[in-house]
Amino acid sequence: MKKVSSFGRVLIICVPVLVAVALAFSCSGPRPEATENSTYTININSESVGTQFGPAQYQIGLAYLSQGNYQEALKAFNSAINNGYSAGDVHFARAQAYAGLGLYSGAIGDASICIDIDPNLAAAYELRGVSYLNSGEYAKAITDFTKVLALDSSSKEAYFNRGMALRSMGEFDNAIIDFKRAIGLDPAYLTAVMWLGRTYSALTDYSSAIEQFSRAIDLDPVEAAVAYNDRAVCEGRNGRLDDALADLSILAGLHPSFYMAFYNRGAVYMKMNKSGPSIVDLDTYLCLDITDKFGCRDLADNWRGYYPGYYINNDENKALNDLATGICNGILAQNVVQKDLSFTAGALYFPGERSDFGGAAFRMHRRW
Repeated sequence: MKKVSSFGRVLIICVPVLVAVALAFSCSGPRPEATENSTYTININSESVGTQFGPAQYQIGLAYLSQGNYQEALKAFNSAINNGYSAGDVHFARAQAYAGLGLYSGAIGDASICIDIDPNLAAAYELRGVSYLNSGEYAKAITDFTKVLALDSSSKEAYFNRGMALRSMGEFDNAIIDFKRAIGLDPAYLTAVMWLGRTYSALTDYSSAIEQFSRAIDLDPVEAAVAYNDRAVCEGRNGRLDDALADLSILAGLHPSFYMAFYNRGAVYMKMNKSGPSIVDLDTYLCLDITDKFGCRDLADNWRGYYPGYYINNDENKALNDLATGICNGILAQNVVQKDLSFTAGALYFPGERSDFGGAAFRMHRRW
């Protein structure tokens, strides 16, 4: 950024996954336990205290921060401040530790102190804006990201983050504008390309969404592997079932423990009146996703019984179930851990057809 002080050189930005984005960036998984009253003590071989003690604790905190050990970093920064070292740099660093632990109120407080010290510090506005964004205070986040852009119009992250805040407020058209601006600054900005596609999808502009997901795959087919799922969802809703089937088969091959590939492919097979493959895929999904991570188990059960004639209890159905169990066990035997791909994934459904069944479960567990 154009305006960076001595305490604005290290910045950790956490973008939400919504969901639950993933990073998004979506921030999933357990966080270390932490409290905002954490304390930390350390023995220093020195007779000095006060200002000499504080910078030493600050340097220790920076070392922990660089390692991603936010809990210990927070303790060190607290000790530095408690021992009389309260310069802007330690507040900025502590704000990053708070953000890394998901303690966004603390991050907002420390970033605000930095802004009081230097009202033109773009990095502090950005960190506070991200913390507001993660806290659901979208209007405040937009204000901070707009300030960042006033100070540094080349910040692609500020455009992207503001776009995410606008999207969260339902301002999809304005979000699209910001995502495009971010991509204009960096055509290889994969996260922005993905969320531009997801925003088009939310507006049911599936053709534009498919274009963006295809672009993401072209940019990085490994990092953007989940784009095969997002593109398949749009293709399915757009009636392009063969294309959706092809994309989901690619994804299932790349990431066999990615449950949604089996769920969505099962839904596509069901729509194509291919009951056997559909039951195998849906049963494989139900076997793998025992924790209902994506909230689609009820929906999968309903798809499995979408046509009464397909929900049968005879030897054929048992054979299909046994086949699915074998596939599931084969995946688990490889010790493949469910991969949290870089972006969140969507679930496929077909609007207007039996939209009443499944109750709240059928009324979609969209993860974007």
